[in-house]
Amino acid sequence: IIDCGYSAGWVPGSCSHHITIQNSELKNAGGNYVFINNPTDTSGTDGCCNSFIGNKFHDGGLYAASPDQGEGFYVHSANNLIEHNDFYDGVGSILSIRNGFIQAGTNNNIIRYNLFRHYGYVAGSDPIGTEGIIFSTGTGNVVHHNIFVDIVGPALRVAFEGPLFYNNTIYSAGQDPAGGYSQVSNYCILTNPSSSGTIIRNNITYNCPGGGINNLGSATISNNLSTDPSFADAGNGLFSLLAGSTAIDTGITAIATGVTCIYVGSGCDIGALESPIFNSARVDVAGTLLVIFDIPEDRKGEREWLRFQLRQFGYEMIQRSVWVGPSPLPAEF
Repeated sequence: IIDCGYSAGWVPGSCSHHITIQNSELKNAGGNYVFINNPTDTSGTDGCCNSFIGNKFHDGGLYAASPDQGEGFYVHSANNLIEHNDFYDGVGSILSIRNGFIQAGTNNNIIRYNLFRHYGYVAGSDPIGTEGIIFSTGTGNVVHHNIFVDIVGPALRVAFEGPLFYNNTIYSAGQDPAGGYSQVSNYCILTNPSSSGTIIRNNITYNCPGGGINNLGSATISNNLSTDPSFADAGNGLFSLLAGSTAIDTGITAIATGVTCIYVGSGCDIGALESPIFNSARVDVAGTLLVIFDIPEDRKGEREWLRFQLRQFGYEMIQRSVWVGPSPLPAEF
């Protein structure tokens, strides 16, 4: 556990790269949790190739001098992996993918299987700049199978160069209780007029005041759902789909060039959670169980389903294929 004491978070050196932070907790950052710096290299090699896996990041940006200094992750480099993390209770945008020093190099970052929740509601904070993820520069960036809940601004905002954004679930974004956002920003997703390159497919965009997607740019959009997707229990954080949901098996399979939806069942679902997901309450815990699995790449859809299901049951990741949690598992599982 890293308690920043309301000072700066983790700031690697300008040339630091290939660093992994896993199964950790970083809290109480006065500014950014993590600032990944690439001040001069247009190729994005400096500061590249870091991994953040299975962490908790919370209560950040509380004493930032400006909105960009309060952003959770300020990413200025390429080929970073951000997956299976829990981000909550911060002030600025959760992730900012842009380069404030040079207009190149923030390419091929992967953001997947994360939970982003309750962001921008800290008392006394400025709500402007509190998007879930903002993209300004970079190509080849991919955002998929994340859940965004209760975000002040849009869950995704694209300023210039956008990502491939698919199979995410957005619930209750664009809320802004302080009224700092204009009406164009109270959507689940916003692309600016000057933006390009964004692909938005197979996402649930529900319960945002303005609506699902406000595409002022030139994004490619298909197979998203902005009407009631029939969540199991959104009020209690259960965003799996009930039987009969219009999101089940109605997603597009060919997401983009070289990217295909891998699914469980007869078709690709819309949203982050492929059906079925079990939501059993764990009231019968008797011990601890270690779960180890080896699922091949051609069945990775089922592999990711299993990982999420284990999280639902209160399991923690030791390695990607080694999890520990309460025993026994529910009989229906």
